[in-house]
Amino acid sequence: MASNFARRRSTDIGFAVAMAALVLSGGPMAVLFQSGVQQAAAQVANPTGEWRGGSIRNQEGAFAFCVTENDFDNGQVVGVARNRNGEFGLYLSDDGLDAEAGAQITVRLRIDALVDGSANGIVRSPGQLDVPIGDSQDVYEALRRGNVLSVAYKTHNREFRLRGTSDALNRLRQCAETEGVEGFADQIAPPPQTSGAEGQGGTAEPPALPRLIAELLDASGMRAVVPLGNGRNALWGFGPIQGVVQAITLGDQDSIEDVAEAFAAEIEQRCTGRFDQALNGVENLSGAAQLLTGYTGCTLDNARLHIAALFYTPDGKQLLLFRYEGVEDRRNEADGQRDAMAAVIRERQNDG
Repeated sequence: MASNFARRRSTDIGFAVAMAALVLSGGPMAVLFQSGVQQAAAQVANPTGEWRGGSIRNQEGAFAFCVTENDFDNGQVVGVARNRNGEFGLYLSDDGLDAEAGAQITVRLRIDALVDGSANGIVRSPGQLDVPIGDSQDVYEALRRGNVLSVAYKTHNREFRLRGTSDALNRLRQCAETEGVEGFADQIAPPPQTSGAEGQGGTAEPPALPRLIAELLDASGMRAVVPLGNGRNALWGFGPIQGVVQAITLGDQDSIEDVAEAFAAEIEQRCTGRFDQALNGVENLSGAAQLLTGYTGCTLDNARLHIAALFYTPDGKQLLLFRYEGVEDRRNEADGQRDAMAAVIRERQNDG
């Protein structure tokens, strides 16, 4: 998939569709944009054509967000997605990115001497990276007026010449503010919904979410959801909060508390500073269903991250892990979204 992206160009907006999860229902999380560490310089890649763009609509046909993107002579694609609220993010292809879908990695962004900070990147799939920025107009203007964008993560350091971005990002803003009426002539269209496999005259449809996940997300108000990987996972955005749900198969000896502790341990390993955790008691619902809520706090790159977590097993065999992530100042919103999901689950179990 990833190796074909640059050749597919605007016929497959997989990266832009992934950004729907970050900007469609209120925008990406302006998370962890802090001072970065030094990286070695890279050869600057140049755009190979004009910046193309257009509006993206959801399955009901309503406006979602606008994108603009370009191909570069290093074989990568770089794009920007923006919603009507002025919140935006970057997306780019990188065949050398070896990480599982849904993984989060720290990304350092530099634009000349105008911007130097780090953000929380999300791997859409191996070779596809999304970087939510938030509503920082300073960063947006730097992308529009700057000369070179540097993107560094893991062992990679990519640099892109920002030729043509002044006009492209002006048009992107206009497109988003008018819900696709102005700005671009819809040069980018949603991928065709065909049943043909890739390479056989069609584009494979994205994986569908399991019915239970889709119903729970919809009932809790999280409708801007994009499936990840095989469709068992999903991510979304709501205001400044980023959400992810993971489907986990429980072993014979696994308990809901075991999964919660393992999750907290994984977060603690990523922290560069203070870590804390709090779990409420396990709620035994109808049948074998159980519910557990809590949070973890993590200092990462001098920023404080709050992760509200919900663990739910409807049958003792499958478990859904919902996490709602935001900066510390937004913890009440993250906790509120988690609690809204918990209320949906309790009501569903009582009705069942």
